[in-house]
Amino acid sequence: MGDEQLIRYTSGIDVVFGGGDFMHRRLASSRATLPDGSTVPVLQPVALPEELARDLPVDFAGIHLRDPEGRWLGACLATFGIVYNREILRRKGLPEPREWADLADPRLFSWVAAADMQMSGSAHAMCEIILQAYGWRRGFGILTRLMGNARYVAQASSDVPEDIARGDVAYGLAIDFYALRQISLYGSDRMGFVAPRSLTVVNADPIAKVNRCAHPDLADAFVIYVLGEEGQRLWCYRKGVPGGPRRFELGRLPIRRSLYSAPPEAARFAFNPFRWNPAFRHDGRKAGRRWDALQLYLGAALVADHDSLSEAWKAVIEAGCPPDLLEKLCDPLISEKEFMDLVADSDAWERRRYSQYTDWVRQFRRKYRRVEREARLRRRD
Repeated sequence: MGDEQLIRYTSGIDVVFGGGDFMHRRLASSRATLPDGSTVPVLQPVALPEELARDLPVDFAGIHLRDPEGRWLGACLATFGIVYNREILRRKGLPEPREWADLADPRLFSWVAAADMQMSGSAHAMCEIILQAYGWRRGFGILTRLMGNARYVAQASSDVPEDIARGDVAYGLAIDFYALRQISLYGSDRMGFVAPRSLTVVNADPIAKVNRCAHPDLADAFVIYVLGEEGQRLWCYRKGVPGGPRRFELGRLPIRRSLYSAPPEAARFAFNPFRWNPAFRHDGRKAGRRWDALQLYLGAALVADHDSLSEAWKAVIEAGCPPDLLEKLCDPLISEKEFMDLVADSDAWERRRYSQYTDWVRQFRRKYRRVEREARLRRRD
């Protein structure tokens, strides 16, 4: 294969950087078709120097931080939590959040912002975390009320912290670095962020080398630089300090343990994840198996007719949140076992995915409107 074909095959891409571990796991298990019709794995392992490899963690509480075969490697760390506007909370007498379930509180109606889990990988990941942390049924109930509290559904998860900082809403789900960016701009007196340690995960933002790329040696050198001491300092060091960025602070958590010993005047850390001892262990294999189907299911339940969900939840609140109506509102319609059985045969699921989505949308819309009618009748009585 000549250079011209090689460049055409890779489209000039040597390295895949960022986007979350789920995307990289998919790429690692995928193959690409070459111009001659043959196929090759999409990603190619990078041979790391032994000293560097020793300082890179393998996993964290059940989450892989690098591929066992070296096809992708975590470049920095991120966690998920709740961002909130302290000033709005003080004015409205609203509570500071501590865990995901706090955002299901009826007092928060219309004060929550949420991103569309069909459009945002991080929003989807946080929904998966909630379902696993609390269990399928309770977790779905929390998501139902949380999304019922949402004033709107944003297209991008990065919009949520910005809207909260402006005071449009008071609470939202966020990746740590999106939230910390707003805290650094407006101060901790105005903005807050909490990562529920026993109910969240730390995962990696990876880097990987494309197989048969145009500049393999340069790709290797770049990956090694990003994971090395010099590159890792750019993630977390303050602007202008020796070894830090010249113009902009990234404010990310480095993946190398050794960086966390840097003095506070040099580095900015939200926390040290390696000092956590989380009780919650995330099942990444389960999350991967059901990713596509869960995206459709949650989209049908929580986004497709968000107005109906919001009106039903409002009516239940005004009726005093009677337990039987709460149960009807939060009923997931399908058990976790039934859901996993549905997606067990990937070919069969692929054939029925769109008709199933349409059916779910119809079922949830009927349920929300039925609950709203019953709640309003009870209130009149």
